Amino acid sequence: MSNRLLFLIFNGEIKFLTSNIMDHREWYRSLGGNDADYDNVVRGFVMDNKIIFVKGPKLSYDSNVVEIAKKCGPLIRQQLNNPDLVICCGVIPGENGDRWEPIMFIKEEPPTSPEVQNPTQLGAKTAGKVIEFSSKFDDPMFVMYAVRFTLILIIVAILNKMFLIAVHRFSLNNSLLFLLMIAQIVSLFLCIPAYKKNSPKFKIFGLVAAGSSFLMLNLVDLIIGALNLIFIVDQTLIVSLMKGLGEGYKKIKANRKK
Repeated sequence: MSNRLLFLIFNGEIKFLTSNIMDHREWYRSLGGNDADYDNVVRGFVMDNKIIFVKGPKLSYDSNVVEIAKKCGPLIRQQLNNPDLVICCGVIPGENGDRWEPIMFIKEEPPTSPEVQNPTQLGAKTAGKVIEFSSKFDDPMFVMYAVRFTLILIIVAILNKMFLIAVHRFSLNNSLLFLLMIAQIVSLFLCIPAYKKNSPKFKIFGLVAAGSSFLMLNLVDLIIGALNLIFIVDQTLIVSLMKGLGEGYKKIKANRKK
């Protein structure tokens, strides 16, 4: 199930998600959707050369799903520039990694009117190009993990300096070290509003933080610099790590309650 593109119909738009960082429910919440309405949301996957529309907890379909599939399936083909995609409704979940098989295939007829060629006449519209999630800072869920990651780096950096000062391995009287410390912490703080504003400036601030961390030549700051540099290159890696750690903590907490 990893080689797939998620989509859902939200506020009359077809939205796409290329990353597996979130499932449909998490993604719907991050868009501001009401959790109580989730089971009525038409959503689906593009995978195995099929566009699969589903609804409800059992990934089934009804007349509403079929109607939307007929309207939106051709739009998704157009958006992805893949006319060979087959439009389906409902799936039978596989077990042990088996493929998910569609329940129903939409029988299509050639367009009979010019309105069919116009997406705005079909009651749905696409939300732009397929999202490259590795740099998608306009997604609230993604920003949340990015901010948490940066706050952790800031806290570790400050605690590390306090320890080094206590053991006399870092002197505030050293002008160069003091300036590097200020540059590191301030630039990390500046990354946070840059994430929230979806500003490319986060790369500049991130490089300053990474460079100043490397120049302080102690193990913890070298690790901070390396992590920040990795984050600048590919944000998905760190965000995936943060999400994995969060889910692992929740599982441990749940097991302790049992």
